[in-house]
Amino acid sequence: MKCIHLKVDGQMLNRLDNEEYIAGSKNYFKCLFTFTEDLKTYRKVAKFRFGSKEDYQPILNDQCIVPNSMTNFRSFCIQVLMIKDKQYIPTNEVTIRQEVTS
Repeated sequence: MKCIHLKVDGQMLNRLDNEEYIAGSKNYFKCLFTFTEDLKTYRKVAKFRFGSKEDYQPILNDQCIVPNSMTNFRSFCIQVLMIKDKQYIPTNEVTIRQEVTS
């Protein structure tokens, strides 16, 4: 399985790798997250977006699968949403580009 490596520090989401991806893969990509110590106790959800199309995946053991609904596009965005008690912390979005083959 191919991994997209991401780091979350407060509200900042940063991509840690420069891997290239080919659009159209199914059940092949996952996200691996590194969280700063202060965020370890939050519940976390990854939001995937292309245009107005959105999909959400729970982040369990600091990872989640990239939904198949996002893998056909030239690019998609990832954002992390964190919840603890009454606190809600969204991160910035990171764009993942994919090569489209004919």
